[in-house]
Amino acid sequence: MSKKHIFTDWRMLWALQFFVMLIVALCATYLPLLFPAVSVLLRAVFLWILPCTLGPVTACAATRRGLISYAAWILPPLVHSAVPWLCIGFPPSPGSMLLCAFVSLVGAAAGDVLQRRDRA
Repeated sequence: MSKKHIFTDWRMLWALQFFVMLIVALCATYLPLLFPAVSVLLRAVFLWILPCTLGPVTACAATRRGLISYAAWILPPLVHSAVPWLCIGFPPSPGSMLLCAFVSLVGAAAGDVLQRRDRA
């Protein structure tokens, strides 16, 4: 018997991944503007730590539940770079975006390996 998951449809998984990364990207964009006294700390947390942690976690979880790994890794760095660019006109630092892309790719690959191991 296989385990039942709440999110089994790939469109629902992709939407959930999008909204999680959207909230992080919006916080990275607007919180340093609202609280300039702690903007360095907020930018460090919301541009480097959270996207690079949530990117692989959401990519791995989405891949394990049926989303193709090629589609699972691209959304976190895309949202991470597009939201600040569209909202305030400046992209985030390229280092954080590339790191988010790399660790999301690793997370999607890990989810694919775990999914194949569960099937066997």
